[in-house]
Order: sequence, then C-alpha cells, then structure tokens
Amino acid sequence: MDLFNKRATLSINVADVFNTRVFMIQTDDLEFSQMGFFNRETQIGTLSFVYRFGGFKTKEDKPKVRYSDDPF
Repeated sequence: MDLFNKRATLSINVADVFNTRVFMIQTDDLEFSQMGFFNRETQIGTLSFVYRFGGFKTKEDKPKVRYSDDPF
C-alpha cells in the first residue's frame, strides 16, 4: 500500500500459512537404512515499512531518450 503521496510503502508478507512444508531425508548404506521427517517452523509473517526521503523517480518522471541514425 502506498502512503504519503507515494513516498512510503507498507507491505505484509506471509509464508506457509497452512504449515505444509515437510522435509524428508533418506540415507541408505550397506549396514543400515535411515529415514527422517522434519517439520520446521516455516510459518513466517513480515510487516515492512519503507520511506523514500528523496531522489525517487517513477517511470513516468524519467525523460524518454530516443536514438536515431538520421542526422536531421
């Protein structure tokens, strides 16, 4: 969400909302076999606030440069 006349941005991001990331490790050797399941804490939420103090230009503010081989 843009705030303060597009000089600031507020963002929310969430990952693995339903806690579905499960990791499996399998090790096989001549003498043993091992299998393990891990359910790490992958549910993460972040809230970020960015404020631009100056020098920020949007694409509309930048001058358009045109290149041409025609000298006239």
